[in-house]
Amino acid sequence: AARLAGTIAPAELPEAWTSVVAYFRRRHRPAGKWAVAPIAVPLPECDGVRFILTGLESRADGTMLTGMSFGLSFEHRHQPDCLCLTRWFPWWIRDNTGQWHVAAFENYHSTDGESGTLGLRVVPPLAQPVTELDVIINGPSRRIRVRVPVAWVALRG
Repeated sequence: AARLAGTIAPAELPEAWTSVVAYFRRRHRPAGKWAVAPIAVPLPECDGVRFILTGLESRADGTMLTGMSFGLSFEHRHQPDCLCLTRWFPWWIRDNTGQWHVAAFENYHSTDGESGTLGLRVVPPLAQPVTELDVIINGPSRRIRVRVPVAWVALRG
């Protein structure tokens, strides 16, 4: 009632969330193209954990960001629906067109308990021609931000 009466302002979503939601409200969304972008970018340490970005894969149905981690250790095995990494290290990406994306952990595989490979689903998918990404990781006590150049290689077939 107070909001309708004008005594309090309506709540606003942060810019990043507004950008993600606006993408899904569009009637005509750009379809992804089949391409890969090799990336070799070590990220700064974030709360005792190191991440290395290794590549992007774009398809018609979405975009995956791949990488490695060092320093994550857990008492349990990660299943495809495990959300523990998402809670500890939320990832945001802003591309050079101004579109914001969430990178959600889709898979994680570790054989020694300290290092592992990871795949993050980028939502919404990257539309080409994206040539640069700002990757933001929010750790439990620290935030890191790294600018990553992207050089796409088109795939045939």
